[in-house]
Amino acid sequence: MANVDTPQGLVPVRYLNGAPYNGQCNPYYHVATDAAALFIGSPVTATGQNNAAAVGNYKIGQLETVKHAAAAGNTPPIVGVVVAVDPLEGAAGVGRDSTIYCAASTERVVWVADDPMIVFQMQEDDGAAAIALTDAGLNFDMIATSAGSTTTGLSGWEIDSSSGVATATSDLQLLGISKVDNNDFGGGFVKWDVRINLHRFNFGTLGIA
Repeated sequence: MANVDTPQGLVPVRYLNGAPYNGQCNPYYHVATDAAALFIGSPVTATGQNNAAAVGNYKIGQLETVKHAAAAGNTPPIVGVVVAVDPLEGAAGVGRDSTIYCAASTERVVWVADDPMIVFQMQEDDGAAAIALTDAGLNFDMIATSAGSTTTGLSGWEIDSSSGVATATSDLQLLGISKVDNNDFGGGFVKWDVRINLHRFNFGTLGIA
């Protein structure tokens, strides 16, 4: 039976040691000059400390700046995945400007699951189940089959099923089929467990200024 086509970007589910994901994340700064919207499940790259302006309860230099990651070849590497967006005070401090995603070109504090040991669930982009069982262990790129949903706030990123390689240059490592209901191999749009292969906090990663 065909699986339901429900891309959600990268969804944290557990750690490599088997411990369940417990919601741990850290705040980062999304600069208004980034023309790409950030959704829950969007991968982001780090670009250095925020030296532009104070935002929310954070002063200049207290947060690292992030921007939307590319589908492949991210330099600097991916730092993590957006799991929440901070509400901001409204005009003159009245009310709260809350949102379920970070709109393009909008200054915001976003919360990022940035531990390099997190395992994420992610859907492949092909309805014909193009990723083989024997591809587990290979590295893959991502593909944005949709930008994301402004209704649900969820990302549209998926695994690029045609990009599997044995080299070390791809952003994701495929670990195996996700152990969830209604996720049948051969049914297309399979959900897989992945880890971020090229991560900002992996040992030996080049520093950024």
